Amino acid sequence: MTGINALLFFLNETFIGIRRSRLMSLIAVATVAVTLIILGLFMVISANIGRITYDIASKLDIRLFLKKNMSIEDIQQFKRKLKSIEGINDVVFIDNDTAWNTLKEHYSHLQFDEFIEKNPLPHSLIITLNRSHDIAPMILYLKRYNTIIDDIVYGGELAERVDVFRKFISLFGWSLIILLVMSSLFIIVNTIRLTVIVRDEEIGIMQLVGATNRFIKIPFLIEGFIIGILGAGIAVTVLILVYNPIVSQLVEELPFLPFITNHSSLYYIYGFVLMSGAIIGTVGAYISISRSLK
Repeated sequence: MTGINALLFFLNETFIGIRRSRLMSLIAVATVAVTLIILGLFMVISANIGRITYDIASKLDIRLFLKKNMSIEDIQQFKRKLKSIEGINDVVFIDNDTAWNTLKEHYSHLQFDEFIEKNPLPHSLIITLNRSHDIAPMILYLKRYNTIIDDIVYGGELAERVDVFRKFISLFGWSLIILLVMSSLFIIVNTIRLTVIVRDEEIGIMQLVGATNRFIKIPFLIEGFIIGILGAGIAVTVLILVYNPIVSQLVEELPFLPFITNHSSLYYIYGFVLMSGAIIGTVGAYISISRSLK
């Protein structure tokens, strides 16, 4: 049997099997699709949360609000001391009048002057680090200057909370995905098993005339592959149709957050979903036919 003839034979046998177990094949495709839709959503959400976390972490400035009894000379001396510390890129002094005027300009509609007579803001220093991951030890170091610093504000707290949320989503998502993958495998195994039972007599004849188990397995493996790819194709289509309008709405409502809008950045997710479908389908078919031919 030539290569082309063998391929045509395998494809013909594959579609015969799919037609004979049409209902189970549809259920298997639907189950794979649901599993991979959830996998894709989880990956898209995780990718966006990861980008937001990175964006927050990459813009980490430490703002030190100083004690009100600090003189300008004392502040400048403290500033020079901070700039000499390894890991600190720059230190900027913001006097309370500048901070107060900036706040009033940004929120002019609140008309602060009508309710607040005296500037309530303290002097502050803004520290920029060379590396964002140095922020935690730097905060611990700065806390020792509690006679100079009244309060320390930094974006790290928000970044840490977002990262904790991302880890929770990751744990929950992967647990759910594992359960759904097991369900998909179970249905695919039983779908292929049903096809094997229906064609048991044909398989017996093929074995009698010398067909190897590898030769017999190929149509069933192709059937599992097709089921997986069809389910994955449905999942990718749903992900594209759902993600595009949702992310467009989020960008309008929350323009300050860096959601993934470049679709080329999502191609690896869609590719992974397609590959996962092919693997789930093929592995499920292999498990089923291997058991049946023992």
